[in-house]
Amino acid sequence: MPHEQYTEEELGNLPSSLYDQYRRTRKILELQWPQDEIEKWARQGLSISGPGGRAWEAAQEYFKASQRLCKTLNHQQLLQWGEIGGELSKDSKSQSLAYFRSSPATLVVMDPKDLMRWTQLGQSLYNGTWKSSQLSETFFTTTPALLDHLNFKELDDFAQLLLTLSKR
Repeated sequence: MPHEQYTEEELGNLPSSLYDQYRRTRKILELQWPQDEIEKWARQGLSISGPGGRAWEAAQEYFKASQRLCKTLNHQQLLQWGEIGGELSKDSKSQSLAYFRSSPATLVVMDPKDLMRWTQLGQSLYNGTWKSSQLSETFFTTTPALLDHLNFKELDDFAQLLLTLSKR
């Protein structure tokens, strides 16, 4: 069975809202991307939807955000963004969910070259506890508003301050 057909069938077994979002975004990507890159993107979403109670929600947000981010990021950047979110989901599904939800608004005000550092900052705030998960999620979701008032260096400094305070 070809990868594309397998991926499509597997995604079809997930909640219908996720599959519907995948199909809507795929139609947009088909106008812009080579087929092999679309397949990588779809498999990435399937991987994010893996085991865990909220995993499918993170995958749905991945597909939803992809629809907006494909206007800002090229396909390599978007796949890197998805890979980073997939790594976050291994630690915390809710952290990954916050990352995917906030990415479109964040990447409007942040240079894509800062994506990896932004992720590292949010991830550094998480240490496995529910409090640190909340802190990390809040960092991701408030980044667009913070960047209205801070440059990226100041955001970095702010995250370092949060990390220091959270260890007390």
